[in-house]
Amino acid sequence: MDLSIVLDKLFLDDTITGMDNKQEIKDKIQNHINTNYEGSLRFMKDKVTIKLLGGEILQEIKSITDHKLHNPMPLLLYCFLNDITEQPKCVCGNDTKYDKVRKRFGFFCSTKCRYENNEEETAKRVNTCLEKYGTKTYMVSEEGLERNKQIMIEKYGVDNYGKTEEFKELRKNWK
Repeated sequence: MDLSIVLDKLFLDDTITGMDNKQEIKDKIQNHINTNYEGSLRFMKDKVTIKLLGGEILQEIKSITDHKLHNPMPLLLYCFLNDITEQPKCVCGNDTKYDKVRKRFGFFCSTKCRYENNEEETAKRVNTCLEKYGTKTYMVSEEGLERNKQIMIEKYGVDNYGKTEEFKELRKNWK
């Protein structure tokens, strides 16, 4: 059964929610996390959500959702707030993981898959650098080279690490 259809049915039924629509519940959740948790869903546990929405609504949502999307609670709320009705898939077909730090689902299922399928990502990065700096990478742009020199001078007193006494000593021991 499609989650969005069931959620629409649940949240449009005033006898269950006491609210007019799904958007009103989304607004209530978003307002609650912005006011009490500085916008972070990670503190939204079952008890807090039951107090906010009511246990009956929460149990109904849990009973109709795929187990991958309702545990832990912040994941269920993230999916609900962003209209995600099924587990996002990687280009290879495997499920992607929820990134707690970035607060979104990843694009790939693993690092290996990311490196095997990153042509689009690489093209996007190169295009952005070309637009901003006129080169394929930041470090070969004039701005990047100048910034690197400034950092080297601040840290080591020279514009190139190879000119430091520390590096010269290391180079002697390479042989």
